[in-house]
Amino acid sequence: MIFKIILAEDEPAAQRHLKSIIKKKCLGFEVVGIAEDGLEALEMVEKMNPDLLISDIRMPRMDGMDLVARVKDSQPGIYSIIISGYEEFEYAKEAIKSDVIDYLLKPINIPALISLLEKLHRKLSLREYDDIRRDLILQLSGQITSGTKPVGKLLMAVIRRNGLHSRFTQAIGNKPSKEMIDIFNGVLLPEEKESVWLFEGRDDNEWCLVAQAEKLHYSRFQELVKRLSISLPNCSFYNAVLAIIFPVNKTNTHLTKLYQILREQSILGESRVFFEDSPSTSERLKNTSLDSLFFKKLDFACKNGKADILIQDLKSHFRIWQKDRLPMLKLLIELRHIITHVLQYCPDKCNLEIGLEVELDTAVMDSFNYDDLFDRFIIIFKTSLSHIEPLTPKMGSRESLERITNYITTHIGDDLSVPFLCRIFSISQSYLNKIFHKYMDQSVTEFIRILRIEKSIILMKESSEILLKDLSLMVGYDDASYFSKVFKATKGVSPLKYRELRL
Repeated sequence: MIFKIILAEDEPAAQRHLKSIIKKKCLGFEVVGIAEDGLEALEMVEKMNPDLLISDIRMPRMDGMDLVARVKDSQPGIYSIIISGYEEFEYAKEAIKSDVIDYLLKPINIPALISLLEKLHRKLSLREYDDIRRDLILQLSGQITSGTKPVGKLLMAVIRRNGLHSRFTQAIGNKPSKEMIDIFNGVLLPEEKESVWLFEGRDDNEWCLVAQAEKLHYSRFQELVKRLSISLPNCSFYNAVLAIIFPVNKTNTHLTKLYQILREQSILGESRVFFEDSPSTSERLKNTSLDSLFFKKLDFACKNGKADILIQDLKSHFRIWQKDRLPMLKLLIELRHIITHVLQYCPDKCNLEIGLEVELDTAVMDSFNYDDLFDRFIIIFKTSLSHIEPLTPKMGSRESLERITNYITTHIGDDLSVPFLCRIFSISQSYLNKIFHKYMDQSVTEFIRILRIEKSIILMKESSEILLKDLSLMVGYDDASYFSKVFKATKGVSPLKYRELRL
């Protein structure tokens, strides 16, 4: 890392001498300006924003002490070195109280100057590293797109230990633990430590690695990611995904993409390394979903409180998922469908739902393999079943109708076809219509249609500018034109005309 120096010295011979020493012996610095008096030096400092000011004490127009004090007030981040003659020694020592980094006596002792600049280079490098780290935290979180320090293009990787990240934790940029910092430093070469940063990810099982592309070759970065991944403590398996060279203002965009790839392609129990352009696994996932027969058995288990009848079926599905290498996200969705289905039978569904969702996310996040996840899921499954009331309302009673109408009301924007409802509640179509005619004096289709129209009117009242296509989707109609026809058949006018006349 090269840092900029401005020299303030009124003697040409001393100027040349200092500049020559710095150029030949202090490779981490570059003299970018030479001023012959204090005022000229102050103007250069304001224009060039150097990292270091080296100033003689005695100069025309403004002496070195005044110059250093002015620079400290206007740009306190700039370090200064005062050069003085022996007779000014006591005066020069006062510079230390002004936060001048150090002072040198004339004639310049070359080893002393080199030693001082080496010490200062380490201090400046550490400060630069920390400044870039702060910028990167803001860029990773999307708060800014460009930082205060130029870093050029970047390389980035997200490394995850064990299972998926939980949806209920969200943070990025925290300082990693001392153990992880030691592991990180152990895989880096000394010259790499100024251009690679490690951040804790969204929880303590995830890390984000960022490097300057111009200082670290992509193949070496890939090697670092692999070495860091296999060195993770308490790790049963890992997943890592890498982003190719990209501009710094796209940091958050690429991080989001890496998170998506990790979530969609990580496989339970397998250590893998992905790349940002890795092909999706969705095309090879055929017939992995739970079928209608399984849900019929699940309905029976819910109604009769017999979780054990499904244990073997669940075990068989877990084996199929493992054989097919089902990504963990898809696996989580399938398990969530089971718990959501069970909750339809629970009277205290609203209070139970979040707690069980968190337990399920945690199980997938913490499991080491399929057997481990199976054992954890069975506990959650049995817990959800235990909250079902022991006496299920007799089918055909008003209580059973209320269960159906409650479901329709809370899922008005979803698929509410008669075959779907019959499958959910394990009854025939003729029987479903029979209980609706008995207690509601209308068919289930009529009930849904009227409920959807009334809901659309409420939505139009809440938002006068809602688009027709959005409104129709929100009440369960994929075709806005068909929704408009149904609305007009029910209310006598189209939705747009109704809003114009009534709202």
